[in-house]
Amino acid sequence: MAPELIKKQKGYNEKIDVWSFGIFALEVTNGEPPYINDKQERILMKIIKFQPPSVNSRFSKELKTFVKRSLEKEPD
Repeated sequence: MAPELIKKQKGYNEKIDVWSFGIFALEVTNGEPPYINDKQERILMKIIKFQPPSVNSRFSKELKTFVKRSLEKEPD
């Protein structure tokens, strides 16, 4: 979908891009996307109700902080 069409969709803003990049960082560092073995409905429920997944402990504090901040549910 063209970027200009995506931006016209209701509810889309730059916060979604930041969250998506945080999920991508988790996938790269942990070797797989979060909740990889769950069905889509369960993934959505986990995203809404639970704390976000975190980066594997072997990575830097800065990366962990970046991912944590990018996945905040109520970012400033």
